[in-house]
Amino acid sequence: SYLFVKYGVTPSQCVFVTDTIGDVLESRRAGVDTIAATWGLHKKEVFEDADLLGIATKPSEILDIINS
Repeated sequence: SYLFVKYGVTPSQCVFVTDTIGDVLESRRAGVDTIAATWGLHKKEVFEDADLLGIATKPSEILDIINS
C-alpha cells in the first residue's frame, strides 16, 4: 500500500512482473494483476494454473500482454 499512496495509484492501475510463484500469490493479495516472467527462477509450467494477466517468455512480450 505504500507504493499506491506514494504514486497516487490503485492496485487496478498497476501490473507486477515476477519470476516466482510466491510473488504471484502476494500480488493477488494486494489486488495487482501479475505477469509471470519465465526467464527467471521458475519455468512456465509452474505458472500455468496461476491467476495471471499473462505469461511472458521474453521481455518484449510484457507490453503485448499489458496492451491486450
